[in-house]
Amino acid sequence: MEDNTPVLIGQGQFTYHGAPAEAPSPLQLLLKATGAAARDAGLTRQALAGLDGVGVVAFAIDAEGALAALPVPRLSNPPASLARRLDASPRWSAYTQTGGNSSQHL
Repeated sequence: MEDNTPVLIGQGQFTYHGAPAEAPSPLQLLLKATGAAARDAGLTRQALAGLDGVGVVAFAIDAEGALAALPVPRLSNPPASLARRLDASPRWSAYTQTGGNSSQHL
């Protein structure tokens, strides 16, 4: 295998199905999915602090034409916000477009 071949070592996803008024914030959603991926990969919190890259698939609320008036807290830079909460200092980060093959592109 070549050195630049991506390797998936864990995956995580979280979908909230409860009342809108009690919905987790976007950062809380990211942390839940990240925690699931870390558990799947057998990684510790300390290992996450050593990440060299952070990629986030865009939230639907951030899509072009989304209703800006919705009472949803927004993150100005979701990958940086997630990295800070993980005590990570990644060398690179990416915030994709919404939908399509965005997760595969990461």
